[in-house]
Amino acid sequence: MTPLQITITPQGRAALVNAEHHGTVPVRLASVGLTAQHFDPTAATMPDESKRLTTFSGGVVAADTIHITIRDATSDQYDVRGFGVYLDDGTLFATYSQQDIILSKSASAMLLLAIDVRFVDTDATQLTFGETSWNNPPATQTVAGVLTLSSNAQAIAGLEDRSAIPPTALKATLDHRLGEAAPSDYAKTLLASADAPTLRHLLGLGDAAVMDTGSEKGLDADLLDGYHGTYYLQWRNLQNTPPTYPPSAHQHTSSDIPELASQLDTLVKKTGSLMTGSLQSQGTLIGDSRRNHTRCHAIHNGCRTWHDLGDLPVAHRRRATPH
Repeated sequence: MTPLQITITPQGRAALVNAEHHGTVPVRLASVGLTAQHFDPTAATMPDESKRLTTFSGGVVAADTIHITIRDATSDQYDVRGFGVYLDDGTLFATYSQQDIILSKSASAMLLLAIDVRFVDTDATQLTFGETSWNNPPATQTVAGVLTLSSNAQAIAGLEDRSAIPPTALKATLDHRLGEAAPSDYAKTLLASADAPTLRHLLGLGDAAVMDTGSEKGLDADLLDGYHGTYYLQWRNLQNTPPTYPPSAHQHTSSDIPELASQLDTLVKKTGSLMTGSLQSQGTLIGDSRRNHTRCHAIHNGCRTWHDLGDLPVAHRRRATPH
């Protein structure tokens, strides 16, 4: 309902001013006068008043707005183009008028007119009403009252604050924003999940959902072209490698040669200072040469026998040798 713009009369404005002339005082609205004529709302009186009703109620619904409910259950008949609101002392406080008929009452009908009235420069909270038991003001966040039902378009726009949303308008709003039949059964399952791990499981998320990244986590984010990083550390998996390498001088430590120690152990066994196995030498035979006599050192199980030596002398002189 669009509030009517009511005009306060000069005497009505004077009634609001307190005795010290530095503020306002509360006033009590007691009756409403009706007229079938259109008139200048700035006039001090209301012309051709057809009826004055005390059966009206009202209340303040905002700082600048009041709600008035006018009732007439008599058999009188008349048209209404304007009305005036009187104080309890008979002062015409404010008036409203328009060229079109506000309403028409027949003899068999009861008049029940609800009007919202807005004041431009007057604090509506200073106004009180004599009868409030059957007042039906528009509902607000602070005032209990009557609400209209919003249309689908009003509910979707979300700009109306004086109407209630029926189920059909609510459905239209949800369908407009989320799509028809939303949320889906799958979305409802997700929304009903009890905790984060359950939600991750329903979404099919892995450890990446909790930032548990790294090698061997089974996540695609750890893969390059479908392989983990360790795959590319293998020479056989590298591409565009040279088929041959030119020789160049270089050195290796024994630790660079795999299984060197184990291969040597199969040839010669060493226990302490004792070496066993098949020992061979190229060049000078193990031992020391004295004149054309070669003496073999005592090497257990590894020294050649006399018969294994070649080019032995046919005869030799006996010579004392220390042993």
